Amino acid sequence: MIHPQRGYLSYNKADYSFDELYWTYQMKCLATYEKSLGQDLLAHEITAYPYWCLHDFMDGYMNLEKFSEFMKMFRFYLQPNVQSLRREFSFALSLFPGEIDRDIEEKDTIVSYDFYRYLFLERNL
Repeated sequence: MIHPQRGYLSYNKADYSFDELYWTYQMKCLATYEKSLGQDLLAHEITAYPYWCLHDFMDGYMNLEKFSEFMKMFRFYLQPNVQSLRREFSFALSLFPGEIDRDIEEKDTIVSYDFYRYLFLERNL
């Protein structure tokens, strides 16, 4: 079964409700089912989804400050600035050329769910 065996939820400072944890485990059960059918990539994508939803359920993006706090869950201690993001994830950013726009001020920079999902799969989190 796919489960939060790496302790990601314990690295976050947030308090989760029972319903949030229950929903997270439901998603893990769904990922386990897909993995049992041989759909490993789909299972990993489903596994990435609940972690994002615990922090951002509606928008599909986070600003740099929120994203740097979010990534601490996966033991990436990023500074909330573009340089830190580029230093840690330079290859991934080269595959997502529009993710960090140079014409936008740093305080207005956002990170999308799609970029996070790619990082989750690339780093085998």
